[in-house]
Amino acid sequence: MSVEYDRFEINIDELNGKITRKPFTFKYDEFEVYEDDTLVLKVTIPSRIRGVLENENLNVKIIGNEANEYLNQSLYFDTISSDIDNIRWRLKTSIQQIKSVIDNPDYMALFYVNEVLTKISFVTHKTRMQINFFSNKHKGLLKPLSELCLNARKANSLYGKGNVEESKPVLLKIYHSVKNNPQQLRSINNYENLGRSFLLMLDSELTKDIDSLQFIVSIGYLCTSLAIEDNKENINNYKDRLLLLNFGHKPIIYTVMDALNLISGNLLSMSNRFAELKARDAIYKMEMFDLESNPMLCAEVDFFQKRKNELEEMIKDEFFLPDRTKENVLATGLFNHQSLLTYLENKVMVNGDVDF
Repeated sequence: MSVEYDRFEINIDELNGKITRKPFTFKYDEFEVYEDDTLVLKVTIPSRIRGVLENENLNVKIIGNEANEYLNQSLYFDTISSDIDNIRWRLKTSIQQIKSVIDNPDYMALFYVNEVLTKISFVTHKTRMQINFFSNKHKGLLKPLSELCLNARKANSLYGKGNVEESKPVLLKIYHSVKNNPQQLRSINNYENLGRSFLLMLDSELTKDIDSLQFIVSIGYLCTSLAIEDNKENINNYKDRLLLLNFGHKPIIYTVMDALNLISGNLLSMSNRFAELKARDAIYKMEMFDLESNPMLCAEVDFFQKRKNELEEMIKDEFFLPDRTKENVLATGLFNHQSLLTYLENKVMVNGDVDF
């Protein structure tokens, strides 16, 4: 059955007026590759595509390596149009001016159903190739909860009722399940519950081994950040992420150092001596971004308001140079969140690497 996509007024390169540019996060369930209108590949592994606006241009990141043979993971577009049934981005700037996007497709088309993004197509005329990514979200399909999600729900419930010791064996099951098969995280349908389970592992002092703690806090951060991306209105997800960053500060520093490329290949380099301090400051800026984004959380919980006050004093004292203003700190904090999330998605969910 064909899908009826939302309709738009035709407006090529905004010649008929300005088109609102919007960032997006697209959770796809499958994709298909066509060459000369012939299906050559179909993959049913879920993942995400993100579009981030920078100076009215769009940077697109594709999480996952299944389409690498046909499409770059990082793409760039600078010109927007609207067609009959899609919003279309293309690259108008000369390729010679942007060497990193030599293999950019001719355009990317975004298709909506009732204002919900449900399909993204990348088209390259030279190779006669079209790659279509689909989401089943508009179909209202409910997926059964996995054993991992059921265990997370059980552990969280036990912990919430004060049965901490009884919850520990269930938390251990979750720990080992993700450790043994990290790529199952790509198919999870409740990142909030799973992220909280990893926070509870930290709170219950399930282990004191620094490598295990780094795994716990990193996976907790990954799941909680995906939960925030799926529902930005739920302040409980921000609360959990802030607690992970605060109480898991020491172990996650090493993950941040890798994600932000703070460690030089030369072990004797002077920059390596300051890498841990730079990672510490990066985490502080991430905390500040979350606190500033959630005034209600600060109003309801004294701990978070006090933490925000501390960070604001540090900004006034120019602790975060070269970031001098709150606006600078918040922008860097958001960038750090995006970089850490992308790093963990690729390392853990795509490559199955949990060697922290």
